[in-house]
Order: sequence, then C-alpha cells, then structure tokens
Amino acid sequence: MLQSRSSSLKPFFTPQVWAVLSQQMKLSKRELQMVKAVFDDKREDSIARDLGLSPHTVRTYMERLHGKLGVKSRTALMTAILGEFLKAVIQPNSPLSPICAKRAQGDCPFQR
Repeated sequence: MLQSRSSSLKPFFTPQVWAVLSQQMKLSKRELQMVKAVFDDKREDSIARDLGLSPHTVRTYMERLHGKLGVKSRTALMTAILGEFLKAVIQPNSPLSPICAKRAQGDCPFQR
C-alpha cells in the first residue's frame, strides 16, 4: 500500500508547529483547517464534508488562501508552508525542535 505524500511529514507537523505556522502566516482558524486538510491530501469535497461546509465555500476559502499566500496551486501552497516551517525551525530560540542536530553549535547548513 502506498503512503500518501504528506504522511512522511506528520512527525514534523505537530500541533505546536501548526500553531507557530498559523501565527507566522497570520492564518485564521478556518484557513489553518484548510491548510492541514491539503497536507492530509484531502480534496475539496472531502474537506467540505469533514468541516460541514459546502464545496463552494471550501473553494472560496481555498481561492482566498491562495491569494493571501501568493500561490496558484496546491503544490505551491505546500511549498510555501514548508518554507515557513524551515524558516521557523532555524530561528535562534525557536520554540520548535530543530531538524538539524548541529543547530545549537551554530553549524547547521540550513542556517547559511
């Protein structure tokens, strides 16, 4: 059985990570729900069903979210979120766990 493309990201995207990303990107609670659903590889009809919304409402949220983040596709949306995640974890004194074991020594290649 094939894993979804986002399943390997779940260990990194904890509730704390989502909270930091939401704050950094100024996402509303609903926008964050949409982004999480995209990362769970859900389609608009599934998102609508899960959130008790109409598919039209989900499309509207997604269009506005794309505009807010300056992206034009689901792939670009995921790339933008991943970029913000990487920015967050390399910040000095970040509340997020480093993805580079050498960050504390100042020798992390992600910080260059």
